[in-house]
Amino acid sequence: DRVPVMCAVPLDAVIEAAATSTRWVRIKNNRAGDPIETHVEPPKQVLKSLMARTTFGAVHELNCIVRHATLAADGELLTIPGYHKEHKMLIFPRVDGERIDLVDSDCTPENARTALALLVDLFQDFNFESEAHRAAAFSLLFTLLVRQNLDTVPFFALDASTPGTGKGTVFQVVQAIATGNPSLSSWAPTEDADAEGKRLVSLGLEGRSGLCLFDNIKSGASLGNAVLDAALTNGFVSGRLLQLNKTATVKLSVTFAATGNNIRLSGDLHRRTLFMKLVSPAQKRVKWTYPLIAQYAATHRLKYLRAALLIMRAFVLHGRLPADDTWRPIEGVSGAEPTPYASFEAWSKMCRDPLVWLGMPDPVAGTKGAGASADLTTANFTALLEATFKITKQTPITPYRLQQLWEACKIGEGADDQDFCGALVSLGFVDDRRWKSGRAQSILSTYQDRALDGGYRLVALIPHRRWE
Repeated sequence: DRVPVMCAVPLDAVIEAAATSTRWVRIKNNRAGDPIETHVEPPKQVLKSLMARTTFGAVHELNCIVRHATLAADGELLTIPGYHKEHKMLIFPRVDGERIDLVDSDCTPENARTALALLVDLFQDFNFESEAHRAAAFSLLFTLLVRQNLDTVPFFALDASTPGTGKGTVFQVVQAIATGNPSLSSWAPTEDADAEGKRLVSLGLEGRSGLCLFDNIKSGASLGNAVLDAALTNGFVSGRLLQLNKTATVKLSVTFAATGNNIRLSGDLHRRTLFMKLVSPAQKRVKWTYPLIAQYAATHRLKYLRAALLIMRAFVLHGRLPADDTWRPIEGVSGAEPTPYASFEAWSKMCRDPLVWLGMPDPVAGTKGAGASADLTTANFTALLEATFKITKQTPITPYRLQQLWEACKIGEGADDQDFCGALVSLGFVDDRRWKSGRAQSILSTYQDRALDGGYRLVALIPHRRWE
C-alpha cells in the first residue's frame, strides 16, 4: 500500500536536492578581468530563505491528503482522484482507479433515505440501547469521511454493561468503510498529562488520521486528562518532543474513541463525548446477518461509502443550503433543527444534522443521560462536598482549608474522615500521601460554576477564591 505523507522537509534534504538538481557556481574575475566560475555547495542561507517562503508561484499549495472520495469544507462532492486546486486537497485512493459513481443529481432526499436504510441494514445485528446511539455510530462514520475539514470533533465512547456485545466490531465496521482496513490502532489510557501530551504531539507530527481507540477500558476505571480535554476543544496540542528538549504545537487529524464496560470519564471529557451503548440481547445471537461483518464491510466498502457521501451531499443540496444556512426539513420525515453542539458546531452541520434531517434521533440525545453518570470527577466532587459539610457543617472551602482538613482527617478513624480522604485521593489532590496544591487549585478552577449532584454547585467566591 503506497501511503503518501505530508511532512516538513529537513534542511539537509533540501541541500541534497539542490546539489543534485542544480549547478551552483561562484563567479569571480581573475587578474585579467575575465569571469571565472568555481563550483560551490548550495548556500545554506539561500535555502533557508527558500524554505521560509509561504508561496512558490507555480507550485500548488497542499493542505491535506485524503484516501477516499469526500466532501469539501463547503459541502462540494469530490469523487475524482487527483489534486483539487480550489480546496488544496489531494485525493489519493488506496486502490488505483478507485472512484465512487456519484453525482449531484443522485443526491435527492428519496435516495438519501434509501442510503440510510442501507446503513441501518448493515448495523442491524448491533443491539444499541436506543436509535440515538445507532445514529451516533453513523455520525462517527461521517466524521472519518470529512475529518480533514473539521478542526475539532467529539470523543466517541461505546459502552456496554457486559463483555461480548460487539463494541470493538462496531468500530471495525466503521473503520472498514472509511479506510478499507478494519484493523484499529489501540492506545492504553493514562492519567499522566505530560505523557499524554508527548503521545499526542507524536500523532500530530506523524500526520496520523482515522480512529485512535482506547480499547477495553477496565470496568469502573476512569479515562481522561487535561491535555486530552484541551486537544478535543482546540484541535491542536502542544508538548515536548520525545527524547528531545524541544516543544512543538501540532494539529491533530485523528478521531479519538473508547470502548469499555461501564466507562467512567474524568475531567471535562464527558462534555466533549458522544456516548453509545450496546446492551446484551434477550437471546444469544445464533448467527450474524453478515458473517465476519468487518471483512464484509471492507469487501463491499464502496457501496456503503457511496451511501454515506450521498446522505451528506443530499443534506447540503436540499436540507441546509450554504447560501442562507436555513434548515429545510423533509415534510413528514425531518425532526426539528438540532441546537448547536458547543465546541463542535462545524461537526454538527456535516456529521449530525444530516441524520436528524432524515428522521433519525439526534445522535447527541443519547449522550445527555450517559454523560452525567460517566463523569467520575463530578461524582467525586459531590462526595467531597458532602463529606466536608458533615465534618465542618459548612461548605465554602479553599485549597488551603482542604489541606488543613486533610491533615486532620488522614489520622482520623471515623467514616466521615475516610470518605473525605477517599474523595481527595480520587480527585488527585493527594498523591503518595502528599498534598498536590497545584493540582487542587487547577481542578477547582476548571470545575467552577459546574452543577453537581445533590444540589451542590462549585462557585468561585472572589476575591477569597472559595468554593461551595
